[in-house]
Amino acid sequence: MVESFAGVICIIIGAYEWFLCYRSFGNLKKHGNASTSPFILLSFWSAAVFGLALVGIGIALVFRSM
Repeated sequence: MVESFAGVICIIIGAYEWFLCYRSFGNLKKHGNASTSPFILLSFWSAAVFGLALVGIGIALVFRSM
């Protein structure tokens, strides 16, 4: 029961991380200029990977308890 709940929470947080990454990338496309850090794409990549990892862990936790 607790593992399923933790899995659902991980999936929600991972999906929210993807949403924030997508929204921030759109903001960067609109308002980015020459003074934007060149490392911002690396931060988007790491955020997307972290979100994917959270979703994967969440799915594993949900199906582990079944």
